[in-house]
Amino acid sequence: MEESAGFFKLKEILETLSGDRALVIQTHDFPDHDAVATAFALAELFRHFEFKPSILYRGEIRSHSLTTMIHELAIPLARVTEDMAPPELINCPCVIVDGNPANANAKEATLRLAGVVDHHGNSSPPDCPFIDIRPDYGSCSALVADYWKEAGLVPGPGIATALLMGIEMDTDFLSRRVSRTDLDAFYRLFFTGDWQNASRIVKTSLSRADLPVLTMAVNNAKIEDSLFFTYLTVDCSQELISILADFFLRLREITVTVIVEIKGKDHHVSVRSRDQGISAAKIVREALKDIGAGGGHDHMAGGVLDLSLRISKGEIFQRFAKAFRNAQECKLKDNQERLELGGREIILVGTAHVSRESIDEAGKTIRENKPDMVCVELDQGRYTAMTQKDNWESLNVVKVFREGRGFFLLANLVLSSFQRRLGMELGVKPGEEMCAAVDAAMELGVPYAFCDREVQITLRRAWGRCGFWSKSKLLASLVSSAFTTEKLSAEEIENLKNKNELDGMMNELAEYLPQVKETLIDERDRYLAARIWSSGGRKSVAILGAGHLAGVRSHLERLAGSGGAENLEALEAIPARSFLSKSLGVLVPLVIVALIVAGFFRGGTIDRSGLLMWVLLNGSLAALGAAIALGHPLSVLVSFIGAPIATINPFIGVGLFSGITEASIRKPRVEDAESLYTDIGSLKGIYRNRILRALLVFLLSSVGGAVGNFIAIPFLARLLVK
Repeated sequence: MEESAGFFKLKEILETLSGDRALVIQTHDFPDHDAVATAFALAELFRHFEFKPSILYRGEIRSHSLTTMIHELAIPLARVTEDMAPPELINCPCVIVDGNPANANAKEATLRLAGVVDHHGNSSPPDCPFIDIRPDYGSCSALVADYWKEAGLVPGPGIATALLMGIEMDTDFLSRRVSRTDLDAFYRLFFTGDWQNASRIVKTSLSRADLPVLTMAVNNAKIEDSLFFTYLTVDCSQELISILADFFLRLREITVTVIVEIKGKDHHVSVRSRDQGISAAKIVREALKDIGAGGGHDHMAGGVLDLSLRISKGEIFQRFAKAFRNAQECKLKDNQERLELGGREIILVGTAHVSRESIDEAGKTIRENKPDMVCVELDQGRYTAMTQKDNWESLNVVKVFREGRGFFLLANLVLSSFQRRLGMELGVKPGEEMCAAVDAAMELGVPYAFCDREVQITLRRAWGRCGFWSKSKLLASLVSSAFTTEKLSAEEIENLKNKNELDGMMNELAEYLPQVKETLIDERDRYLAARIWSSGGRKSVAILGAGHLAGVRSHLERLAGSGGAENLEALEAIPARSFLSKSLGVLVPLVIVALIVAGFFRGGTIDRSGLLMWVLLNGSLAALGAAIALGHPLSVLVSFIGAPIATINPFIGVGLFSGITEASIRKPRVEDAESLYTDIGSLKGIYRNRILRALLVFLLSSVGGAVGNFIAIPFLARLLVK
């Protein structure tokens, strides 16, 4: 059985329910296709683990297509007619699906709320042992379909057909907020379930008797700006209200539709939005505050009016019009996201790191929203390096070599140099928007948090996860980026915040260097999200590179649904070297020494030619590397002498000797530190800059020594067999 993250959730709920055999699976009140399908599939899955589930719901089912679905698939669904479940079930554990007591759309029917399985966000976590809320899923049916997959089980035709209907209805036939997981689940279920029957049932949801209601909706319509509002004075199904809300959203001039039923047992409200910046869920919650309850997604939401209150149609309209205007005023740019998770509001701002507009936007967003926590995509070390003018001037290159950080310092300089040069052309320092965010926080007296992983850890993890071929491609990319003459205009820099541009870049990186993309982007998305979530605050603003926006949002929604736990230690650990890598570090010296010793005693005579040839090959190529770097003559000599010694001792490298020698003889100057990022962009600058020259001596002597070793092994072997 495959043990992925999804399986651990299934395992967790099974452990939560262990000790009980009878249990209740409850849909949200007035269930829809997705809720019923989810409950049906979860009940059948539990039966595989020898549970005895009962499916319950509150409210009424007034949807023709849902009634047909329940009848044709023989779904064992029972309505709770009293306040609580029947006596024989009252003490059973209850798992609510596609709903959440914190959203006021479901109240447990038993005395024991054991768990919530849902895909709706914008709520506080429920008070129960098990929580699996995934707002990044377009349907709850896809979530439970993943449970089946991770359990290694295939749902039968009836279950698969029900799940197909649930996915189709909640994603509007895969056209509305559909996620990759919804598509994957739909694909798996497509060949097991009866998709033709599923489509037939969900598409035949209207009858001729509904046509007068359509006429009424048109006659009662009120339009303000791009808001369409209408009310129905007849008792009609929740399904019909939803269909009308979707139908009127097709008007070109309309971005938000509101349909209100003000007659019947329950006054239902349905809201739709096709503007990503205007949340339907936020509108319905604000409009129904103190007169009802509601919730949902950014694109689709619903609610119920309090029947005990006598509210005029005009007042209801004014409430929704005001909520709509407020949503417009708070509408964020394409590079911003506003999340409401677990009773907290988190605003994500995506930036380009060398953008003047991003600098202004970071400070402005913080000052306008007045959060009680500001998070930035920096670690303490990078912030110190950016804000303390003498940070590079105090760089101890010798200490860097002794600590084995020479390569990572060089890689960090190369990675930063292109952004630095772009910033110089545009009058902006890379990461200045992060400093602007910290400045704004300090100005307002608001606490701030550095939420990124240390750059040294990120680089070490990226390097450690690459194989030989990936390391070669990474080195080639680093070298080419250091010497590129590409220039970008301010407009092109701003376009880097565009989602389509970012998606293309991320896909290109994932295809070329998947391990690097996973470490530099995907892992840091998880890390950033975890640090933002743990930083606290009822209202937070997080300033991030635009490339992290989508991933951080997804992980924040996951954390809100699962209780906020993330194993940061695993993301900070340096990958252990592979057995082959460790072995080569010891085997190469052993092989060389063994060949030399064998040469000494070949045929009983002493032959010093093997030893001399190895010293010449190893030392000469290391010295040649130092000479190509225009190292000091003493650095070249140290490279020649140190290479054979470094070979025999696998725990040190010749670069340690040559780099320290170069940095000690030609001590770096203040101007070398100040011009690091400009000098690294040209060969002339590298040779002129003493810090970069020492790093180059370190690098090329190490490469030369390694090449000498690999040449020496076959040469010594041939010498031995002569």
